This record gives sequence, C-alpha cells and structure tokens, in this order.
Amino acid sequence: MALPKFIKTPKNQKFDYKPRHWDPKKEDLEARLKLAQGDENSAEAVKSRLAGGFRRSFNAQPSARNQSARRSNILLFAIIVVLVFVAYLILMVYLPEIETFLN
Repeated sequence: MALPKFIKTPKNQKFDYKPRHWDPKKEDLEARLKLAQGDENSAEAVKSRLAGGFRRSFNAQPSARNQSARRSNILLFAIIVVLVFVAYLILMVYLPEIETFLN
C-alpha cells in the first residue's frame, strides 16, 4: 500500500541543443548579391554599399587601423597640450586681477 504523494518531485529538464554554423563570408556574399540584384538607386542600398565598403577595407588592412589609432592619439595629445597652455596663459594674465577682486 502506497501513500499518496502531496509534494511532487521535479522532472528532469530536457536539453535540446541544435548546433548552428555561421559563415560570415557566405553571409557577406549573400548580402552583396542581394544588393546587386535589387534596386541600386535606393537610399538603403547606397548606405549599405558604402558601409560595407568601409568595413571591408578597414578589416582588410590592419595597418590602416593602427595608423588611424595613432593619428587619433596624437591629435588628442596635441589638444591636451594646447588646452594646458591656454589655461596657463589665462591664469598668468587674469590671476592678479582675480586676487585684487577677491581682496
């Protein structure tokens, strides 16, 4: 004689894994073929074509990426130097006037 169960034990969870394969080259080729077959004068097609061209050229040349990063860092350093120099000049010129105003 079995006793009735008031608390049910949880059942095992099923694991349903379906492997997927993603080929970025194939996806890129399909996107370019789709654009080539579609309306070439639409705004979306032009935007996509330009963005894809920039992306492909930027990923194809790591030296271009390094060069643009270096150029960006140099520009940032130059801006910081100019701002520090301007702040120094402003303090040298206007600091005595600020001191007299505060006193």
